Amino acid sequence: MIWDSLPELVKNHYRWENGELYCGKKSISNYYIRPVKWLKHPCGKPYIQLQYIIGKEEEAVTKIVDWQVSRELPVPDELMDYCVVFSGSAKRELLAMLRLQLSGLPTEGWYLDTIGWHRLDDGDEIADSDKLNDTEELTNAGKLVNIEKLAHANTAELANWIKDNQEEQEQKGFYGSFRRRYQWVYCTGRNVFPKELAESSKIVIAPELEKRFRIHNGTALSKRELLESVKELIFFRHPAVSACLLYLITGLLRSLFFSVNIPPKFLLYISGNTGTYKTTLANYFFDMYHRGHGVSFASADLTSSEAALQSIITQLKDCVFILDDLSKGVRMQETIRKENSVNHLIRTAANCEARYVKSGNQVLGEWIPCQIAITAEYTLDVESIMNRTVLVDLNRFPLTAKVLRFLSGTPFLLSSFAELFIEWSAENTEEICRYIWESWEGYRETLPDPADSPRLRDSIYILAISCGILMDCFYSYQIETENMDQIIWENLQILKDEEERQLQEMRPEAESYNMAEEIVKLINSKRTEVVSSALMKSRSADCWERDGYLYITPDSLLAALKSARKDENLTKNKISAFLKKKGLLKMDQSKDSTVKWNGIRYYKINCSALGEAAGIQIDMGLRR
Repeated sequence: MIWDSLPELVKNHYRWENGELYCGKKSISNYYIRPVKWLKHPCGKPYIQLQYIIGKEEEAVTKIVDWQVSRELPVPDELMDYCVVFSGSAKRELLAMLRLQLSGLPTEGWYLDTIGWHRLDDGDEIADSDKLNDTEELTNAGKLVNIEKLAHANTAELANWIKDNQEEQEQKGFYGSFRRRYQWVYCTGRNVFPKELAESSKIVIAPELEKRFRIHNGTALSKRELLESVKELIFFRHPAVSACLLYLITGLLRSLFFSVNIPPKFLLYISGNTGTYKTTLANYFFDMYHRGHGVSFASADLTSSEAALQSIITQLKDCVFILDDLSKGVRMQETIRKENSVNHLIRTAANCEARYVKSGNQVLGEWIPCQIAITAEYTLDVESIMNRTVLVDLNRFPLTAKVLRFLSGTPFLLSSFAELFIEWSAENTEEICRYIWESWEGYRETLPDPADSPRLRDSIYILAISCGILMDCFYSYQIETENMDQIIWENLQILKDEEERQLQEMRPEAESYNMAEEIVKLINSKRTEVVSSALMKSRSADCWERDGYLYITPDSLLAALKSARKDENLTKNKISAFLKKKGLLKMDQSKDSTVKWNGIRYYKINCSALGEAAGIQIDMGLRR
């Protein structure tokens, strides 16, 4: 009997007869709980493996619970029909009985409840900083960098850590005086890499994780054949293909980049008109996880609420999430909502900040643990947003017929390659981390081109580092790379030059005319109708006046000025820059160029200041 193996202390307080647990003469339940062992967790959570022993036959059902949130020991849902309590104090007695068994309980193995990279730390500190062994972690000046804990943070802890340690790391270097023994592992849901570690029974994967995540591996190719097919894809010499492949590599290695404090602080932005295969391209490269029946897991569109998007994104780690289909809405309010959502996502993800969203009456703030790829029908006309992305413009670089035939003929190539690359990476984590660090240090020593956007330049070089790691993977399998790295680098430069051109168009040019004068002329000519604030309660308007301020939507002002000046290069970003420079805008504490009224964003322009800047008196011509 299992009961006979329990400590004498327990058997002195309780007894088990005919499938019932007793305390004295009081019958408690038809089951009892036996602890098996503590399990280590990468974030230090106290997980415990329990056995629910049920009935006269002592049927044992094993469960793993988080001790911090399971102190009341609720019966698992699947055992509700079998576990019966006979008194109101039963749960308290069961818990007391369990506590009597915890003394001396062994700690064995690791429990993984999220996908992606995990650092399994054995806790042995080493003072010798002259050598780098395969199982040692380097830390910052003797201070252990708990990357795994930061990777699960639900606040801005990671961003604060980077900010606080930036100066010290620049002075002393990331590699410090002490290291700790550790092992990197990557969990894909059903599998853990390196495989030999998973086969040693040291790793326990959360059952719900095994059910939820599955890499869709539909190819029967050998590893060499798989890599040869990826090589063929690269030799199409298409910029979009190179960028997506390297972004996939960057996403898969995200935690390793963070572990040496070189976070990929950018997103991939795939733009193009309807029918340019934006979603096809994104799904082909990034949609590696499926939840059965061909349903994508790592993908959502902008019809989802902020809270729903956040819920999906935070489940994904060290991969690429697809935010699909930014497009103009039927109503202006819908377009503004979508753009604001994307703007917020890009800023928080690229800045490594917690993303705060409202869910019911709560405001939730969690860090984004994966890379994000956005597909959109147009680019956002804001330089400070777009320079946080690497832009793949399919209008400028359309997918060729050869590329499209290859994609349709090999639908599972990249998800199969992702699993191969994860397996290879798990065997070479130390070398990868060293390569990332040394490559970045070399890059920082080069003199930048003053004409380059610093953020974009950094982003392109992160992708170049991923390219170097990819080449090492090819070398490991004796695949001839020829001039593959040169092809990829040239494609990156093509994308960089195109994005620099578009960013330049967003920047305000030297003033060739007085924009304030043009705005006043539009108002005075009655071509731009101004509605009085008294009528705003019963109708909406693109332009209205209240308390000495002109409220006008950015889109309507842009359209009117473009028409008046015949200037197709004019952008909302240039208009905002002019209005800010002249001090014409009334802004709130967020310092945003626009203010919201009834769900619509408006420029709030001081009428008196506008008239002075224009040198013309304003005639509102209000409609009463």
